[in-house]
Amino acid sequence: MKKEFFSYNDDFRFLKEYYNLSNSAKRYGVERMEIKHSNLLAWILAPSNTGSLGTKPIRDLLKLIQHNCIEDNNFKALDLSKAALTNIDIQREIYHIDLLITLKIDEEDYAIIIENKVYAPISNDQLNRYRTTLAEDKTYSHYIPVCAFLYTNYQDKDFISGQLEEAIKSGYTPITYQEVYDEVLLPITKYSTSNEQIFIVSDYIHCLASYNNDSGNEMMIITDRDKECLSNLFKEEQMLTFIDMLIDNKETNEYTDFYNENKPLFLMIFNKYRSLAEQSNNMNIVTKLDNILYGKKYTMNYNNTSKSFKGIAELLKEMITTLVEEGFTYKDLDSKLNSLSSDPLFVPVQDIDKIEQPKRWYVTNDKRVNIEGIECYVLSAWYCWEYQELKDEINKLNIGITLK
Repeated sequence: MKKEFFSYNDDFRFLKEYYNLSNSAKRYGVERMEIKHSNLLAWILAPSNTGSLGTKPIRDLLKLIQHNCIEDNNFKALDLSKAALTNIDIQREIYHIDLLITLKIDEEDYAIIIENKVYAPISNDQLNRYRTTLAEDKTYSHYIPVCAFLYTNYQDKDFISGQLEEAIKSGYTPITYQEVYDEVLLPITKYSTSNEQIFIVSDYIHCLASYNNDSGNEMMIITDRDKECLSNLFKEEQMLTFIDMLIDNKETNEYTDFYNENKPLFLMIFNKYRSLAEQSNNMNIVTKLDNILYGKKYTMNYNNTSKSFKGIAELLKEMITTLVEEGFTYKDLDSKLNSLSSDPLFVPVQDIDKIEQPKRWYVTNDKRVNIEGIECYVLSAWYCWEYQELKDEINKLNIGITLK
């Protein structure tokens, strides 16, 4: 019954074929390389490559940045639908800037600085450095800077909230790959009269839509066709039964065997639908899919009343604060809590620069605790603990209290 359903369901068959279909990025192994994404975006935006669309792609990008911009400035006040865009020049890696677009908007010189991050953190003071360097260059000093931070929003919430906070503080307007797909790429496939342009952009959309890693918890965009097929698929009783059987059956069986045989595909499908379900506040299916996607290591907890997201760092901070209030010393917590994981759960602020941080750690100023006068960062791990599991492990330490 199970295999027959997946064999004959049109939505599943399309998703399987689409996600498994090769594209240029998959073929050359550059899906995750942000420099390659920036190269292609530069090609797509250049008016010399847009045929009959002319300045529409770059105008659509500017509208997106303007729409997301929270600053009340000259750029925010522009009527980009009517503005004349001239002298457009798109450069790559000028002063290490991913994309630098210079142009005249109604005869006023603008420099659009785009920092592109594909599952990578902001390093040092790079965002402010780009603005300062450009302002000090005689060629660009008279240009009005407009800065954007391009990222994928389908990733660890603790991590990305910190990245966005840093970007906004540096004067960068956040835009997502999902928004670039919706507002810039998709219109090209609908309105372009250039077969070459349609082919290249469609191939790139496919690259973004079928991007995945081995654990299945990273993706870049959800296409309109994704939404349609996934919505139809998860209305089917057989699909929901399949999910329940994966969760309920601990021993290997025909359901788990079939899942493991097609694991990369199911990870993609489950992860994408999980994001859609979270947006629509369907937390029942989110919890079930989290159980499959992350198992014991899933790092999300939802308040039963508000259904709001709480990241693992916030939960760790809550528990460490509780222990501190009970009188535990820095030495107690350092020897006990940090021994729970191969990665530290907290590190003194003064020591953070002395250690090499794994990629999955994230530090933010609002995730600090004070232990005997020692300011400590609480660290968030992309693959860490489920809240209840962590509480259970702490309670096993027999350090004098029981966390409820």
